[in-house]
Amino acid sequence: MKKYINISIILIIIITLLLVPNLSFAEDLGLGDLDSYGQIVGESNRFDNIVNSVIQIIQTVGSILSVIVLIVVGIRYMLYSAAEKAEYKKTAIAYIIGCAMIFSISNLLSIIYGVVKDM
Repeated sequence: MKKYINISIILIIIITLLLVPNLSFAEDLGLGDLDSYGQIVGESNRFDNIVNSVIQIIQTVGSILSVIVLIVVGIRYMLYSAAEKAEYKKTAIAYIIGCAMIFSISNLLSIIYGVVKDM
């Protein structure tokens, strides 16, 4: 019995939503084209150029820094003796995770900007 009541309530809600008209009583206020309201011609391109150059600098520095740190970690690991390698593995993992984060975040920044720019 309870199942039939739940189904009938859901059906009544669906039928009510379908039958109630969605009307909007709006009129033109005569404001013109609101898509270009508040835009300064040329400012958008200048902002895009500045943001693109900052993102490229961050991406380049992040990539170069990640590669340099990985090279240093690799060289230090090769030069250490067997006993020192075991201790160095503990700290090297933190360096490698940091490099991966710097590399991925700097590249993720450019991906996010590209997606947001197209909106």
